[in-house]
Amino acid sequence: MEVGDRFVVNGVVNQAAGIVRINLANNQTNDIAIHMRADIHLNRFIWDSFINGQWTGQEHSPLPYRAGQPYEVSMELTQTTFEINFNGNHLYSYRKRTPSYHQTSTAQLFGTHTTNWIELVCKNSPVTPTRPPRPPRPSPGRPPRPGHGGGNGYGGHGHGRRYDDNSSGSSSSSDESC
Repeated sequence: MEVGDRFVVNGVVNQAAGIVRINLANNQTNDIAIHMRADIHLNRFIWDSFINGQWTGQEHSPLPYRAGQPYEVSMELTQTTFEINFNGNHLYSYRKRTPSYHQTSTAQLFGTHTTNWIELVCKNSPVTPTRPPRPPRPSPGRPPRPGHGGGNGYGGHGHGRRYDDNSSGSSSSSDESC
């Protein structure tokens, strides 16, 4: 990731919600630049980083998640922070704790939620001669175009899979990069 890039997750918290976790990590070093843990039962977010095999210290913020409700979380990288928005409203500013944030290459999603789609919005989109740019996501109330995400799990912007803490280690990982 580079300054100005934004990672977005859109989903629904399951009715029997427990914990929802999102990590932006470096798959070469296993460092986690930002760890977001929504603990539904404790009604709080926990923010942390995992650097050189150690957690760096938790920070807490209010939890706007509610069981059974849809959500959209975006994490935008600035010069000094990750700016977190929840359903379009600013939620938290998490100060960067690693100089290697630009090597963040993997998104990891775990927990009791259904992911509709994930997206990496690049400040400087790469030029790719092998395929044209993706069309924008469908507007609410308009069905997605086949093969263009929208939570159908067939390319485009989303996995459309369900991730559940109660299953045997279900998770998702994406190596999409700018």
